Amino acid sequence: MTTIFVYPNPSRDKGLKITAEVIKIISSSGLEPILPDSIELFSDLVRQTPLEEGVRESDMVISIGGDGTILQIAKVAAKESKPVLGINAGKLGFLAELEKDELSRLEPILKGSYSIDNRSMLDALLMRDGEVLSCGSALNDAVVTNAEVPRIISLDFWVGDHLIATISGDGIIASTPTGSSAYSLSAGGPLVEPCADLTVVTPICAHSLYAKSFILCGSSEIRFVNTTPGKTAKLTIDGVSQYNMEQGDTVVLTKSELSCKLVRAKNHSFYDIVRNKLLP
Repeated sequence: MTTIFVYPNPSRDKGLKITAEVIKIISSSGLEPILPDSIELFSDLVRQTPLEEGVRESDMVISIGGDGTILQIAKVAAKESKPVLGINAGKLGFLAELEKDELSRLEPILKGSYSIDNRSMLDALLMRDGEVLSCGSALNDAVVTNAEVPRIISLDFWVGDHLIATISGDGIIASTPTGSSAYSLSAGGPLVEPCADLTVVTPICAHSLYAKSFILCGSSEIRFVNTTPGKTAKLTIDGVSQYNMEQGDTVVLTKSELSCKLVRAKNHSFYDIVRNKLLP
């Protein structure tokens, strides 16, 4: 290991104080830190590159912020097969390995004392009349909601060639096992071990007494079709990318060939994280 790409979220790491300490530890470990060229504070001390170039050149990515920061960098890191270490500078930090007061653990990680947790991802295609309008990959989830004011929308939910249901409500979530602890959980979905090979589909405030989550095989092709007359829906991928869905547009979801490699160094299980992060 020679080069570390540091990806900070300035809105979480105020004044980039955690970033400065991380850069110091990386340098003192005999490694080269790289920052995105959007970060100007350390331009005279640290080499800066465009995001994709920096990830490609690095041996590891260190994300400093909340879970949203990890989600922002996850797809780029996955494309380059680079491991991601999350340092939590936010609130919950369910995906992060280190808290901001645990930087003493960073040096052993940089020396190779860690394991990799491979997290599956979802590929999402937005299609209209058989043509692909946009595409993206999700570590957490793909969500379809009303694009305008909060009103009921109708979505046909398909698995392969089978129409499962027409869901009327605030929308629908397709979640990876990793994302089962996020929006899907808040909408009443189950908590799933990250190593499971499945997809969770959870209606959001559905107008039905019987609307429950669906647990589907990870290899299933899932489709959501906007069937709401004259209404535009919105596809959101990992809370980052958003696309409008006109009536008749379809979201096609399949298991991605990409996977996010999360760095793990502590001797704690998924259940330890659940107990520490989610239980009162």
